[in-house]
Amino acid sequence: MFEDTTRMKKAKKYRSWKPLSATDLISLMYPCLFIYWILGFFPYKLEDSRFVLSKARFAFTAFMMILYVISLLMVIYATNFDTVTNNAQLITYANLYIFLDGIVIVGMYMYTGKRLIVLQSLFNVTSILTPRDFDELARFVHAKDIFGFFYLIAHLPNCFKDSTCLTLQNFSRLYIILANFYTDMFYVNCVLTLKLCFKKIDVCLLKLKISPRCDDLRIQKPVYHRQKNPLLLMKLKEFEEKHLDISDVVELLNNTFIVRIIIMTVSTFTVVTFNLYFHILFINGTDYYNMYFWYWQYISPASFYMINFSLIIWACETATRQAQKIKTTLYDVFSDTTDPATKREVQLFSLQVLHRNNIFSAKTIDVNAGLLLRIIGGIFMYIMILFQLLLGSKACKKIT
Repeated sequence: MFEDTTRMKKAKKYRSWKPLSATDLISLMYPCLFIYWILGFFPYKLEDSRFVLSKARFAFTAFMMILYVISLLMVIYATNFDTVTNNAQLITYANLYIFLDGIVIVGMYMYTGKRLIVLQSLFNVTSILTPRDFDELARFVHAKDIFGFFYLIAHLPNCFKDSTCLTLQNFSRLYIILANFYTDMFYVNCVLTLKLCFKKIDVCLLKLKISPRCDDLRIQKPVYHRQKNPLLLMKLKEFEEKHLDISDVVELLNNTFIVRIIIMTVSTFTVVTFNLYFHILFINGTDYYNMYFWYWQYISPASFYMINFSLIIWACETATRQAQKIKTTLYDVFSDTTDPATKREVQLFSLQVLHRNNIFSAKTIDVNAGLLLRIIGGIFMYIMILFQLLLGSKACKKIT
């Protein structure tokens, strides 16, 4: 009887997740975390709303990492000493790709514990959100995670080449892209969830102007909006504390993903520039050996990396704007108040919003639209230079 009850509980837990629907952070992140576990980057299991280390999963992730390191060393050797092409540009590009997106995976494995801390901290601050809030966000989050997986897995048959060494290289590259993509999606999901938390605080502050109660934000103490009422100050202070907790998670997220953001920026510039250059050469009649797994060899990786980078920029840009919007909302809601204590608390809250500006960044690199424009400008500049050199070399050949 007890065994049947345990099975029913386990079955109910696994049935709680539905595609394009979520009721909490775990169900929202489930597709990303599940694929992350398959790739060997999440050796934890959920117990009583907390993630704990699983010995079986840890052994699996350790095995996957050892297997990956061995295959990566083989790819490095094959790229530089046993390559199927003697083209210097292709060899340079392959080495840059391996040392940027390839080796960073080993570093990402070392940050598994920190990602767990980010997830647990995010789980704590999302207590202010309702199941409806998660459900609205789940449609976009699940769609991009599932679609991205099937899009990349669809290239699996193209990994097989005539050479065994080349086939191994393609499988390693596909694993590298999957691991980096879902690290980026984990980051995007965290940013979008934080954006939703900031939006929740902003909406509840606006409701203070319309209605004395904000039932959507699940705070234990009921507060009524009456001028010179200390309960209003308690309400405002609780919003302030929630904002401070969310800001701490933003800082923790920035510190955890600093290496990945820098590598992703450099890697996006490298992959897009080289592949557009190879595509220009292909249009002009210079065809390189098809050694990669992409079906559309040059445009597909360039488009994938640029779309992925743009998605991260969009998430960080909109989340930053939503966080900064709270200061304007504070003044709109409490501009007419005459209570000195309320005015002072609003000023303290505004100073907190100002000092904790909640910009998603990697130290000196702010992840915003300006970074995207600089990357696009740099890519076009280098492509124009390479294109002019190509035209110049063709003109010299005609003269000779």
